[in-house]
Amino acid sequence: MRKYVSSLLATAFSLFASAQDYDEFGVVPQNLTAGSVGTITLTLNNPNMDNVRALEFSIVLPKGWGVGSSGTFGDRAPKDKFGDIVATLQNNEHNDTGLINYIIYSTTTTGFSGNSGDIVSIKVNVPEGTPAGYYPITIKDIDIANSATDVSSNIRIAETTSYVRVGDPEEATLALSGVVPTFVNEALAQEPSTALQTLDLTAATALNGTFHYVDARNVRAPEGTPLTLATASFKRTVAEDKYITVNLPFDATFPHYIVTGNNDNTVTFDEETSYTKGTPALVLGSVEATANNVDLVGVEKQTITDGYYIKDNMLWKVNGNAKISALRGYFESGMFHFNEAQSTSLRIVVNNGTPTGIENMATDKANTTYDLQGRRTEKAQNGVYIREGQKILIK
Repeated sequence: MRKYVSSLLATAFSLFASAQDYDEFGVVPQNLTAGSVGTITLTLNNPNMDNVRALEFSIVLPKGWGVGSSGTFGDRAPKDKFGDIVATLQNNEHNDTGLINYIIYSTTTTGFSGNSGDIVSIKVNVPEGTPAGYYPITIKDIDIANSATDVSSNIRIAETTSYVRVGDPEEATLALSGVVPTFVNEALAQEPSTALQTLDLTAATALNGTFHYVDARNVRAPEGTPLTLATASFKRTVAEDKYITVNLPFDATFPHYIVTGNNDNTVTFDEETSYTKGTPALVLGSVEATANNVDLVGVEKQTITDGYYIKDNMLWKVNGNAKISALRGYFESGMFHFNEAQSTSLRIVVNNGTPTGIENMATDKANTTYDLQGRRTEKAQNGVYIREGQKILIK
């Protein structure tokens, strides 16, 4: 069977399709359960799929995961569309590496009609005890044969990565490599940042569609040559009278406020619409920003020991350590010049005189408690902690 497809694909491919042209092949993001058999669905969106005769690819599952003895066709591949279609599973014994090879081909002259949709569903065995989290699934060595006689139409598609979710993870990390398809980017934007805390793209080679920077989610970018994003976006929804801060990794256009001056105990913010990347800015209410043709930049949570940040519509002075989530801004002490000894109140105005809802400055509670690693602790258990710069023992 592989010999049949190999003869169909053996001639050197004269067309190597770019990921931008053939980026929509991968696993539809979905939920699976540890200790059970689930179904993953592969979908394909290819502008040149008419009359395709054969499709060969490999799936790399997480180590230890296995698959059933055969796949079942989805809506894209019923026999009335494909003629006599055969799906063959190869090398299932290689479950220790997670590599499984698939061949789908037509035994007649009838091709694969249609350009998009679910192409095959595969049963996956998720081992008992698999920790809750996000797991990458790679589709690689993708070959498409359009004709048994016209080898110039043969196509090889770039490696792509998708993901599945197991259980109910908290603060999980997902590492994707190769090309990230458009539908994966869209699905990632819907995942709550509290569940997917870090998206590791250090091994990614392309990001198709719109890449969404999700509020408070860490993003790790490749080192060296940056990936260029066709479109980058950011969105955070809050009450219309709430003040927040942003620090975005791309230039954009949206209403925001930047520090323009200060004297005595008043700091002035002026409204701007043209935002410059990397600038800590104040925003009133929700914010939505997009930009085209930008380089992917990594963003991660920071720990600061000096400066000011916004919380509960108040400006807070850092006392000890403060955690600043990714994509949120803080103001360095040097940006504000006022005499704290004379007053604990800092008045902030915007638009050259219109008062904001932020009228007071507050200082982190003096009795804030930290563990020995410098992490703020709300409810300290038994052990040694640091409070007001002194070690304390809680029994």
